[in-house]
Parts: sequence; C-alpha cells; structure tokens
Amino acid sequence: MLARDVIRFAFYLPHDHPEIAEGVRHAVEVYMRGVGEGPKTIRHSFTNDDEGDALTVERWSYVRRLLSSDRPFRFIEELPEDIADRMEKRGYATRVILDGGPRSRNGYEFHYQARIPWRTPSRDTVSLLFATLPTEYLHEHGPTKVRELALEMASQLRFASGHVGFALRLYWPLRRADESIRSSGHDLPTYREFARLLEPWLEPLPLTETTGEQGNLYNAMGFTQEEVRRWSRRFLD
Repeated sequence: MLARDVIRFAFYLPHDHPEIAEGVRHAVEVYMRGVGEGPKTIRHSFTNDDEGDALTVERWSYVRRLLSSDRPFRFIEELPEDIADRMEKRGYATRVILDGGPRSRNGYEFHYQARIPWRTPSRDTVSLLFATLPTEYLHEHGPTKVRELALEMASQLRFASGHVGFALRLYWPLRRADESIRSSGHDLPTYREFARLLEPWLEPLPLTETTGEQGNLYNAMGFTQEEVRRWSRRFLD
C-alpha cells in the first residue's frame, strides 16, 4: 500500500517555540492518550534532522526536553554563525515526528515543527503542528470521539488557523479514495456523520482551471473541476 485515507488535524501557530511550548506538550499528551503507544500506533520518533529511533524511555525523555520551553538562546541571531546557518538551511528550529516507524503505513503520526526564531519574524512564517489518524479510528470510535480529540488538542494551542478533515496520505490518486473505503467494509454513514460535523468549517477548494498552484496541480494530475469538487464533498453530497 503506497497511501491511505487519514483524518488530519492541522494547526498553524504564528509564534516561536518558547511561546507555545506548553500548548504543544499538552497536544502531544492528548494525542498519545487518545491513540496509545505500541506497534499498531506510535512507537518511533524523528527529532530535528536525525535518522530516527524507537520510542524508548530514554528517547521519550529526549523528546520532552526538545519540547520544553528552555533554550540556551532566544533568537537565531544569538547563535554562532555555523549553527545559525545550519538551522536556516534546514528551515526550522525544532522538529519532532512521532509515528509507527520508517516502514509503517498505519496512519498514525504526530508532527511538530517550530519556526526559526528571528528577532523580526516574517509575518508569513508559522510553527506547524499536525496529527493524523487512520480512518479505522473513526470507524471504531465514532465522529464525536474524533472531534473531542481535536478540540482537546487545540485547547491550549495559540493557533491562528487550522483545520480538521479527511486527507490522502502519500498522495493516493483521488479516483481511488471512495473505492478504497467501500472495499474496506467500513460504514459510510459514520464518515458522513463526521463530515457533517466538520462542514461548517469546510474551506472551498481553489478550482481555477488555468491559474493558481492548486488549479495547475489538479490539471497536471488529470482531474477536472467537477471530479475535484465531487471528491472534496464525497461524504456530504
């Protein structure tokens, strides 16, 4: 399997890590309580630009230190030039990814990336936190549980915007999305109920045929406006 449908929570935080560390730690704890730790969910981590490792007690201790607000510096301008250059090249100050492992396709992932702390940050730079659940989680626990998990994760985050909804992980072709759910034997009314809960926050898709990055992407993938529109509302219409 190269890809799968997931439920994705995404939050965009226009702050440096020390200002949001407490909320990020809370979101991690809520997510882990909701999904559990183990071979079928979360058991592995990547931190910054390392090669990843299993989530042992020692590894968890390191992850928690990374997510604390304590830093030996406040702004990138205070760092030695070589360290500052490395941070600027990789594009973030801190990154933590929790998942099922390098070969896992189980649909569980927690991803946090703190923006580079410039003294005068650009207005369009944000720290990013997102998490995913496999659609099997929705089928097993129901839409209310998923909604509660998203709201509790968000409760202490200083986010400017965010969204929760269905997504395709690893770029599964759009035409296979509905077919894959039906063939899995899952109950479509459950998906529809969850979609209706989220509908008030549904963002319109940019469907321009000839202009805009998304429009060009859809065209390049061979999809018409109508196909993209139908896919985006596949659990509502």
